[in-house]
Amino acid sequence: MNVADILSSGMPTRKLGAMASRVQDVGHAGEEPLSVFLERGVVRRSDTEGNHNVLGADLAKYQLVQPGDLVFNRLRTWQGGFGASGYRGIVSPAYIVLRPRDADARFLQYVLLSRPYLAELTRLSKWMPPSQFDILWADLKTIELPCPTLTEQRRIADFLDDRVARIDQIIAARRLQRALAFEALRAELETRLWPQRESVPLKTLVADVTSGPRGWGDLVCEEGAEFVRITNLRPLGIELDRTNLLHVAPPPGAEATRSRLETGDVLLSITAVFGEVSVWRGGTGAFSQRVARIRPLNRRDSDWIAWVLQCHSLHDQY
Repeated sequence: MNVADILSSGMPTRKLGAMASRVQDVGHAGEEPLSVFLERGVVRRSDTEGNHNVLGADLAKYQLVQPGDLVFNRLRTWQGGFGASGYRGIVSPAYIVLRPRDADARFLQYVLLSRPYLAELTRLSKWMPPSQFDILWADLKTIELPCPTLTEQRRIADFLDDRVARIDQIIAARRLQRALAFEALRAELETRLWPQRESVPLKTLVADVTSGPRGWGDLVCEEGAEFVRITNLRPLGIELDRTNLLHVAPPPGAEATRSRLETGDVLLSITAVFGEVSVWRGGTGAFSQRVARIRPLNRRDSDWIAWVLQCHSLHDQY
């Protein structure tokens, strides 16, 4: 289904620019800084971890956001980087802040997050190398949306809020279940793989250890060497998660040779979540700077080393 199919359903429609006005209310440096996260929408910066974006030097230029406003991160809009705000605060002057008129921001958010509208947002966005798209208000306001009555919009948004909350609860329960299962398996690994016997330094079992090259995230392409990132490593287990495996075109030279993967290489996360492991089973591959490659002297030791690297007793030595 595309946007045209949605709009041909017979429901009244209006352009986004007729349903919301852009506001650029500046001069509120003392207000709480907000940000827009993918999959989370508008959040307080104080509630987030790992937000490495530095606040600007002059917060007086930041835009005021009121509860019920719709906020867009222009460079991430095509990925769903927008949301209805539940907070009062300030956001970067590079963002787009909309104040709905006879419209519910939550309803607009849900419509725009649907697959057909994300495709339309991507189409309207301008390519910003190496991996981003920028959208302008002049284009954003032209998007035509279904427009039921305000009462119906609120009813739909309330229904979806309830369903999303239930799904979030199920996801949280599954994550807890998985974490408990991982701990039980790690305890079993500890018993079976870490007996009270003489141990040897890891360096005596490996031929080479190295981290991935810097900046290769900019070399991502449709075809080329498979590119292993932390997200492809397992928190427990040794098989690579290929769900979101990217490809890169390595430049010629010594760096490409150094970071080439061979069958039996053990891959270990070394930043963010430390200690996740996988074994490379073959094919042309490379790895990111946040991953270390351990090349065993004997490839028959690869699986053993990968499993032992996940034991608590060895984690204590990291």
